[in-house]
Amino acid sequence: MTQASDRNTQSKPAIQVTKTPAQEPVPVDGERFESLWLQFENEAGFSDGQLDDERVVLQEAIAALEARIAEKQEELAAVINRAESAKNQLRALLSARLSDDAILSAMRVEYKVRRTVVAKPRKDGDPSSPSDVDKQFVLDQLDAEGLTVPELRKLTGRDLRFLRATLDSLVAEGRVIKDGEKAGAKFHIP
Repeated sequence: MTQASDRNTQSKPAIQVTKTPAQEPVPVDGERFESLWLQFENEAGFSDGQLDDERVVLQEAIAALEARIAEKQEELAAVINRAESAKNQLRALLSARLSDDAILSAMRVEYKVRRTVVAKPRKDGDPSSPSDVDKQFVLDQLDAEGLTVPELRKLTGRDLRFLRATLDSLVAEGRVIKDGEKAGAKFHIP
């Protein structure tokens, strides 16, 4: 067996590792770098003018976002303070010695509150002659900005026929102003 193992070692040549001299580092700065950078810089849009333009646009966008954030923070503070503000305004209106109706009306306009009073139904069922209660019910829903008949329907839950008849009566009396035609017409108090 020693002869077989001797043959295997004799037939295999020994692996020789030769060391090559260390390669010199390639210079990464210098004339070649500058030449390649200038070419790439122009192609990629990295020139000072282009970068400055991008910077300005981004800074303006950031400023606009910061302004929007500040605006939203003010809105949040207003929401948080709305009830207290309304109480203070009510105190101021009370101190002005206004009537309760005038105070509530002013508060509704200021805070865009819609009164939800259910009008008494007509006994005769004729919507062509709305009662004073019906008229007041519709008047209480309107403000200077105005509402369309579909908006009033959503707000009050009343049928279109009732609302149209009541609004037509109020327009004829001059107590409501109608702007526009058909379903898009807005009705508002003068």
